[in-house]
Amino acid sequence: MTSSSEEFAQLDENVFNELLRLARYYKRDAEKCEQAKAYLMGCCAITSALETALICVVHLYPEDVIKAPSLPRSRSKVRPLLKWKLSHLVQVAREVGWLPAGLELDAEWNSRRAKIGDHVVAVMQLRNLVHPAAYIDAHVRKRVTARYLKHAFEVVDVAIKHLEARNAKALLKAMKEEGWTPEGSHAS
Repeated sequence: MTSSSEEFAQLDENVFNELLRLARYYKRDAEKCEQAKAYLMGCCAITSALETALICVVHLYPEDVIKAPSLPRSRSKVRPLLKWKLSHLVQVAREVGWLPAGLELDAEWNSRRAKIGDHVVAVMQLRNLVHPAAYIDAHVRKRVTARYLKHAFEVVDVAIKHLEARNAKALLKAMKEEGWTPEGSHAS
């Protein structure tokens, strides 16, 4: 049961199931884009798969994010989850440690200090190249190549593993509360 302060994250079961379907759909589309050499569109699709996964995790664990400083608000009330932008989802995931970061958001890139949350920001920026003004500003006269899409796939894969770790933690906690030991045997 969620408290009234966590109502922002509530989704109907049908909506949640559709989000799960969409995550798979976006991933398949990204793979199709890769085969078709449509690398920018592939980056958009795989990043949309991550965005969908982040929405699902916020829905499942609103208690983790409720105190995040950058929760998107409208008139001091947290916006409904489906109104969040990818940038909101990524920032909150970084703040609560689901996607750990070693760099400040606008800091100069440092490969040694960068963590998965920083790589996700880079992939998000790559996805934003779908907007003409962003492309001209950040990527003028360059192409989004197979290498970019390969990197986006790798980053999203690692990010999803971090989100799965959050889910595994909750599952273990619930199992212990029910009296199950990590070995899988029921406690007497």
